[in-house]
Amino acid sequence: MKNFYILKLISLMTLSFTLNAQTLNMVFSEKEDADIFKKAQRLIEKINKRANINIKLVSMPRKRAEVELLKNKYIHATFARIKEFQKNNADLIMVEEPIARIPLIIYTHKTLNFTVSSWNSLKEFKIVYVRGTTYIEKYFKNHRKLHALTSEKQAFRFLAAKRADIFISTPLLSKSILDSKEFEESGIKALTPPLKFIDTHSFFNKDYKDIVKKYNKALLSLKKDGSYYDVVYEEK
Repeated sequence: MKNFYILKLISLMTLSFTLNAQTLNMVFSEKEDADIFKKAQRLIEKINKRANINIKLVSMPRKRAEVELLKNKYIHATFARIKEFQKNNADLIMVEEPIARIPLIIYTHKTLNFTVSSWNSLKEFKIVYVRGTTYIEKYFKNHRKLHALTSEKQAFRFLAAKRADIFISTPLLSKSILDSKEFEESGIKALTPPLKFIDTHSFFNKDYKDIVKKYNKALLSLKKDGSYYDVVYEEK
């Protein structure tokens, strides 16, 4: 019996070492050459160093990433999703400290003038969104004029061509696109103030509880000493 407990203890210690030593792939559904991806990558590097863990940020479309995350083979975590993401993904653990608090901005074309009072006030408009965006799927569940696309850039192209009335996004994702030469004469405008501010969190597969604790502690530490904000507000 004594030998059994010793073997079990060794097994648990080996598993713990393996989980901490291995590289975990964390998905972020933006292209690797995008400014926002590079910022996220720098933040993960700081978390890795502070927590003594090894996470690699990888790019993958949202819907495919969700499938791969649940398989827990190539993808082990996701960088930033809202709390509601966990409702349909019970095998995931949410990192308690938000990875980012983001403003949701309504983008439309300059020929449209309207007042926004709530999510419901947008239901008469043609809305485009990036497939897999949880907050859109939450607030516009039964919206009849909702069209899913594959990327932020494609959504802005629809807007510029007046094939849609509204695209809801955040400046962290949209700024570099709208500042590019392609959209110089797009006629797209951003409405103020933001429609809403939302917290986004990192999520890990349930096998990585110890990593989640270290990640959360490191993130809190980076915010406390200002290192987090150095990355988030860093200019190109």
